[in-house]
Amino acid sequence: MRQGRKWPFYSCRIRTILLLLDGLVAGMAVVAGQSPDRIADTFRIRVSAIPERIVLDGIPDEPFWMTVDSATGFWMKSPLVKPGAFPETTVRMAYDSAFLYLAAWCREKAPVSIQTLRRDANYWKGDGIGVVLDPVHQHTFAYFFAVNPYGSQTDGLLLGPNQSVNDEWDGRFYAETHRMNEGWTAEMAIPLKSLRFSPDNREWGVNFVRNVLNQNELHTWMPVPIQFGATDINYTGVLEWDRPPAQENRNISLIPYLLGGYQKEPAASDPVKTVFNAGLDARIGLASSLNLDLTLNPDFSQAEIDEQPVNLTRFSVFLPERRTFFLENRDVFTSFGTSGIQPFFSRRIGLDDQGRVVPILFGARLTGNVAPRTRIGLLNMQTEANRGQPSQNYSAIAVHQQVLQRSILRTLITNRQSFGEGEVSSTDYNRTAGLEAIYLRQDGQVEAWGKYHHAFLPQTKDRTGAWAAGAAWRSRRLAATAESSGAGENFLPDLGFVPRLNNRDDFRDTIVRLGFHQLAASLTWSTYPEGHSLLNRHWAELDIRKVLNPDGSSNETQYSASYSFFARDRRFLRLFGTVNDVRLRFPTRFVRGGDPLPVDTYTWMQGGVFFDTDSRRPWYFLVEGVAGRFYNGRLLQGRGGVTYRIQPYGSLGVTASWNNVRLPAPYGTADIVNVTTRLDITFTRSLFWTTFFQYNTQAQIFNLNSRFQWRFAPLSDLFVVYTDSYETEGGGLADRSRTLLLKLNYWWTM
Repeated sequence: MRQGRKWPFYSCRIRTILLLLDGLVAGMAVVAGQSPDRIADTFRIRVSAIPERIVLDGIPDEPFWMTVDSATGFWMKSPLVKPGAFPETTVRMAYDSAFLYLAAWCREKAPVSIQTLRRDANYWKGDGIGVVLDPVHQHTFAYFFAVNPYGSQTDGLLLGPNQSVNDEWDGRFYAETHRMNEGWTAEMAIPLKSLRFSPDNREWGVNFVRNVLNQNELHTWMPVPIQFGATDINYTGVLEWDRPPAQENRNISLIPYLLGGYQKEPAASDPVKTVFNAGLDARIGLASSLNLDLTLNPDFSQAEIDEQPVNLTRFSVFLPERRTFFLENRDVFTSFGTSGIQPFFSRRIGLDDQGRVVPILFGARLTGNVAPRTRIGLLNMQTEANRGQPSQNYSAIAVHQQVLQRSILRTLITNRQSFGEGEVSSTDYNRTAGLEAIYLRQDGQVEAWGKYHHAFLPQTKDRTGAWAAGAAWRSRRLAATAESSGAGENFLPDLGFVPRLNNRDDFRDTIVRLGFHQLAASLTWSTYPEGHSLLNRHWAELDIRKVLNPDGSSNETQYSASYSFFARDRRFLRLFGTVNDVRLRFPTRFVRGGDPLPVDTYTWMQGGVFFDTDSRRPWYFLVEGVAGRFYNGRLLQGRGGVTYRIQPYGSLGVTASWNNVRLPAPYGTADIVNVTTRLDITFTRSLFWTTFFQYNTQAQIFNLNSRFQWRFAPLSDLFVVYTDSYETEGGGLADRSRTLLLKLNYWWTM
């Protein structure tokens, strides 16, 4: 490491003190609940054209850096909001015709900590510095670019009312860092063509966020109230340009891929076959924040396989989307609905009910802002005929209109249309339309919502609606939520997911559809100890959830209570208990080989504890235990995990769970074991190897997925993927499927 570099923290001391005092007054106004727009001018940084070329080496030692405007006097954001964040951080910015540059000096005497060298992975669990950029400066849309002390990059979009970072978005930017005894420095170069902005706008929204993991703290330049995330774009200062940057007219990227390998499926008519495929993605910037994504013959073989959970409920479980095309900007479609009622679920496209791939021929997605306060999403995907099923076209249209300060009106329309022998089927289609209104007071403490969606089916007109209405109060200490929601038995969105509608009758071996009405309420009380307490936060939670049948009778009630402790050293402890009351409507089997439980009323209690250790340490442990009754029997659950991490090169983790179900004869007993092992090695910032094993006795499978990735150019990759799956019924290993694939994709920006 180079020694003797000068730090700019103590230059211009009088000016820094004045800025700090000014920021203190303005920040107190923010914390007190005043409008962030009123005090944004206090947090202002000017960005100027650079007089010389920057060498992007992570060492901002060019002389001009000492002459440009700086952002100093950061605030602590978490665990408490207060001025004078320590250790100090200084950020400066500049630009030329092609790039917006950022230089950061992060003072730190303690060793830095990160989780991995992999891009976009576990950034918030390590040290880092990031910038929030709102080019439109309307608090509706922003970019996030960040880097950790080892130079690993994270980027994403900030969208929607919750302003959480959607890191599935990838944009080109460059970053380098340099570590020293006194801390670390960083340089970023963000291509202006990666950003959508108006050339007439000289003022952008900006904030800087620093993770200081050894103190378990988040720092921000402009203070953000504790109930909001550190990247909330309603709390940004002003980035003032000396002259508006020139907008790059062309922003077109082509991403072709080639794939080859072999596949073995013993049960198939052709058990062993070679695989060759090719396809193309295109990304086109149409306007200041509007993007068109096109895909031709897409392939998602590099996506990690699904982790099969243990399911002791009466309904299907949610499996997350892992395919990149559906992850980017997904919230424009997936934010609709409520708990257990999702009008849009992208796994219904290109995957059947067993999770098998249905080939997609082509697709298009248009997402972004067509106006500062109007955001849209249009999706169209065409699948080919497969396994005796006709080809399908899937479409979705979403419009989000911001009203008042932070409130939203939005609508969603979905359509599945079947094609038989090239003709549009007049009897095989599924459509939904919905409207949602969400009121969010500017300070974020009060929220209320109303939602309604309707399904349009070929021969069914009754009981085809789904609805939700609720309200929430959130403050520093108190959070309360209440909601009423439900769905008619014929609300069947083919592009959605409503698992509670399908009730299994194991006596007749059939599925019975039933509508439902659910009531939910929760209350959380938080305490944030100050001084030298061992705790950052401890809080109590109470939850009540009641499900009613269509005739108003009770179906299921659950009462939950918990108390949680989060320590300054990141250890976490939760004690919890539940009381369940279920009026079983249909005979239901919970144990393989046992008889279905009869129709009856079942009431039981369970209690448990969860504890995990500091994830910053080389060794990380978690343990969880649950014990109590289960319907007319008992349940004992145990889960444990251990992860060993070698910074920054990777980790090896093993998690195992055991579920001991004991129901009286003849309903069965079972010991369900689920073991997952994950090996993650990051040789460099561009060379990765991940291997995942899972053994699940409930699903009776053993899966292996191993993936090697070489990022040989920005956003361009070579993948080698090996997947092996076995059935374990009877205690042996029977071949299920095996694939070995090589995939190459290249990101070409025109």
